[in-house]
Amino acid sequence: YAFLWGHKQEATATWFGLFTAEGESTAAVDVLEEFWTGKSPANCAPDLTPLKLSHTTLQPGQTFTASAAGTDPDKDSLTWHWIVTPESAGRDAKGQENVPAPVPAAVVKSSDGTAELRAPSLPGVWRVFLRVTDGKGHAATANAPFQVK
Repeated sequence: YAFLWGHKQEATATWFGLFTAEGESTAAVDVLEEFWTGKSPANCAPDLTPLKLSHTTLQPGQTFTASAAGTDPDKDSLTWHWIVTPESAGRDAKGQENVPAPVPAAVVKSSDGTAELRAPSLPGVWRVFLRVTDGKGHAATANAPFQVK
């Protein structure tokens, strides 16, 4: 049973949907395909370890690091996409969650598996998102919250 065949913003963009906002399928789609057809997909989604932050409570402008390990079952090369957003952007008039806008200046530099980040200047709860793509239409996602005081 697939809960939601698509993408949905529900607290974060990584909880319920089987696809990313960009349309890439996740490992959950691979599992459903195997259950429904009895065969593994020809090319599978990458996998990520949980995202780790060097600090979860920061001062405005303080730098910190985020890291995760990614693998691809098909040995496809991975591309790493890091963003920082506010924890929530509220709801629209229909009660749907708004997608928080990324804070581009928060990503100082990044490489495979590691990003140097800068805490936003405003106090509040923020979130680091990681999307790893294999170039074949598949992705894995992870996220972790942090607080600026």
